[in-house]
Amino acid sequence: MDINLNKNDPLDPETLCKECGLCCEGVFHTFAYLYNDEDISIAKKANIPIEFNTDAKSNVFTLGCPAFNGLCSIYPERPSVCSKHKCNLLKSVINHDIILNNALKKVSEIKNILNVILPILKKYTGNHTSNKPEYLLSKILDNLENQSTRDNFKKENKTLFMKYGIFYFIKEKYFYKSSTTQNGVI
Repeated sequence: MDINLNKNDPLDPETLCKECGLCCEGVFHTFAYLYNDEDISIAKKANIPIEFNTDAKSNVFTLGCPAFNGLCSIYPERPSVCSKHKCNLLKSVINHDIILNNALKKVSEIKNILNVILPILKKYTGNHTSNKPEYLLSKILDNLENQSTRDNFKKENKTLFMKYGIFYFIKEKYFYKSSTTQNGVI
């Protein structure tokens, strides 16, 4: 993370990443780049499957990261994409635009919503590997035959769509604006 603060300080912004883990879980991104041989070595040592992404012309690993299970098992020696990556919420903590405790509340809020919507989205798609709500919801809607079927699905799942809307709002406002790539993750 390369933040020059006292690492023993409980208000250290790295606390946000360690408590959050949503990037690692693949909630916001699908892949992360491995920039160099050292990153590839770290990934191999941690048994993280490496792929060559032809679009990115780079080695990548798929998110949710297998080195993450509630906590990063390789945090002190993680790939550079992980140590250098900063979501907007982390940038806001570093810039003192939001205090760490309030940022942690946003993490808790979005995780609570994800705990409701992800099981539903995964049930409808049958996809139990992706944790990216936008992807899962688009798969559901794409697989419905016509607009009438989509409209019925939306009516039957009003709570899902309401919670998804709240998730999307929090994501856009605090974590990431919609884009295809940001700081080494796509």
